[in-house]
This record gives sequence, structure tokens and C-alpha cells, in this order.
Amino acid sequence: MRDIRLAVIIAADGDKILVRPGRYSGSNIVAKGLTIVGLAGAEVRPSLGEAGFAVIDLTALQRVSIRGFHIEQRLTGGFARFSRACPATLRVPCLRRSSSSNANASSG
Repeated sequence: MRDIRLAVIIAADGDKILVRPGRYSGSNIVAKGLTIVGLAGAEVRPSLGEAGFAVIDLTALQRVSIRGFHIEQRLTGGFARFSRACPATLRVPCLRRSSSSNANASSG
């Protein structure tokens, strides 16, 4: 499984990250505004009990937009987690629950 984390770490505030088709683990987005776009066939499969993406400590001027991914919800992690009142947008065309999951898909 590929990892989006390195691209998120390297990206500067305000950057756009294009994610190629494939299966990826999720990522924490800490203190930077980003746009993360999954191209057709990009999937996020977080670790058990973790969110696909976590958005943490944005300033009032920073924005996060995550779109285009198929995100598999596993157990209670959900597909996104936001800390404080983060100005984030999450648009996901398809959510799939793992067969071992009992949690309902929700937008957080």
C-alpha cells in the first residue's frame, strides 16, 4: 500500500496534491491548507480504527479540500476527522465499508 503522508509533509501551505490511481493509507494534515485530489482509481484504506484523513490545527485563513477518493471506512475510524472548527471540505464520491466494520458511514 502506498502512503500519501510524505507528499503532505513535503507540500507547502496552499499546495495541490494529485494522487494517482492505487491504494493508499490515509494522512494527517497538520497546520497547512492543502487541496488533495484523488484521480480516478485512487483509494484510501486507513489502518483499523483510524480516519482516512485527519485535519488538525488550521488557522482561520487555511483551507483543506479532499476530493475524488474512494475511502474504505474500517471500524470506528470514519473517513475524516477534524480538530477544532477546521475550515475543511470533504467530497468523496463513494464510501465502502470493510466487511469487518460495524460502523455506519458518515460525514463526520
